[in-house]
Amino acid sequence: GTEEYQNLQKSEPEGTIDRQADLFARVLLLPPSQFVSAMRDKLRLAGIKVGEAETRNLRTAYMRVFESVGRLFCVTPKKIAQRIFDQDDEIAALNGEYSQLRPIAEKYIDFNDAFDITA
Repeated sequence: GTEEYQNLQKSEPEGTIDRQADLFARVLLLPPSQFVSAMRDKLRLAGIKVGEAETRNLRTAYMRVFESVGRLFCVTPKKIAQRIFDQDDEIAALNGEYSQLRPIAEKYIDFNDAFDITA
């Protein structure tokens, strides 16, 4: 498994089992190479360029990419945004190319958590 999953297996704080299950599901449902390939395709289609600086329009474009890739894999856009933080090599390379990917994904997750009554 991924380094993050292996580290979670070694720790025992409360909630670890839930985090392990969530990470396992993301890895299973969103295999790194397929996920990154889909992200790159959708980022290109959205007109997002490598290294582009953040703007309001760019945030909107990324959110549409999260939604579009989520539909491809039958998961929520929030799961797409969360997958961006996983430590797979392919995902790290994608984050290196698109410097705004992680910050925008974090804002997306925080925004959705603020309105998620089940969180």
